[in-house]
Amino acid sequence: MNVDWENVPVYLEGNRDWYYEIQEAYRKEIGEIYTQVPEGEFFRLKDLCEGKTPGSSEEATALILSALGGMEYTRTPGGIPVNRDPVEYFLFESGQGYCQHFASAAVLMYRLYGIPARYAVGYRIPPSMFSRQEDGSWRAVVTDESAHAWPEIFLEDYGWVPVEVTFSGSDVPLEYPGMDAAVLEGMLEETGGETTAFPKAEEDRTSVLNDESEANDAPPENLSSEEDAFGGSGGVRKTESERALAGAVVCLLCFAALAFRYYREYRLCLLETAAVPELYYKLVKAVHFAGFLREYEGSEREFPEKLPQVVPGLTKEQARELYAIAGEAAFGKEPVEAERKEAARELYKKIVRSLYRGLPLYKKAIFQSIRSWMML
Repeated sequence: MNVDWENVPVYLEGNRDWYYEIQEAYRKEIGEIYTQVPEGEFFRLKDLCEGKTPGSSEEATALILSALGGMEYTRTPGGIPVNRDPVEYFLFESGQGYCQHFASAAVLMYRLYGIPARYAVGYRIPPSMFSRQEDGSWRAVVTDESAHAWPEIFLEDYGWVPVEVTFSGSDVPLEYPGMDAAVLEGMLEETGGETTAFPKAEEDRTSVLNDESEANDAPPENLSSEEDAFGGSGGVRKTESERALAGAVVCLLCFAALAFRYYREYRLCLLETAAVPELYYKLVKAVHFAGFLREYEGSEREFPEKLPQVVPGLTKEQARELYAIAGEAAFGKEPVEAERKEAARELYKKIVRSLYRGLPLYKKAIFQSIRSWMML
């Protein structure tokens, strides 16, 4: 991107102005699009970033690395509660996540600091993975284990620059094109690894909830002990209201029961036509729900070897077959044969039902209701 427009090569002179206009238009678009943050979202993150105006990309990167340094890297961070934003839940509540969580948070923070940023995915392949071939070339075998996500920021004269923000036990590289490594390292040393600039906001949130709860529990003003909230002192109006409320509750429960039955039947029908990778994903979730093998995501080679140890009646050959079929369905060049799909479906049913029989009573109830999408 660092072009000396006054001294371009002869063969570019005819198109110089056109190329320059394209570059300037691109820079303008980047400044407008890649600094956007959705309105009405990320309130806590916006509050923490407001008032901070980093004077350089090094300062912004130091602030972000310092903040994310307090997060814990894990491949099994658990689920995210319903109606909660994944980034804010990661930053302010769970404090646990993998590369996608770190990269998403960093992109938003860069944008809030006014630096164009985008979210990128691909593979992280260190030199140690490459081996020399007989013809002198170098080759690396890349698997899902190398899948990675990271932020990229736009720097003048350099274009899009990837930045590593995921802390997984290895040192984070500090040398990036367009950034002064010494300055960045010095700013990080000044923070001393502290994350006080981006503290967990759970305490404040709990305080607000408690205040609201106390306000709701307080008795209405200007009401005597004999008066009720309907404005009368007699018991007739209160009794009629209670009867109406009870009737409404009964109707609502009946409707909820019918709706739940329909929903469960609908989900079970979907499972009969679900793709093999989807079934395998649900199987892993069911194993985790039963309290087993939570240290595995299901893609590891050790997973099918460990599965028979926690699923009564399942053999290693069956577990390996299911693992192989799921791999073929997800990454194979040819579609999986119908017979193998059906074999995978039957193994899924066998494993899930075996897990269900071993669950305590309260978990069985949850499995049949909330987790019904796992069950056949």
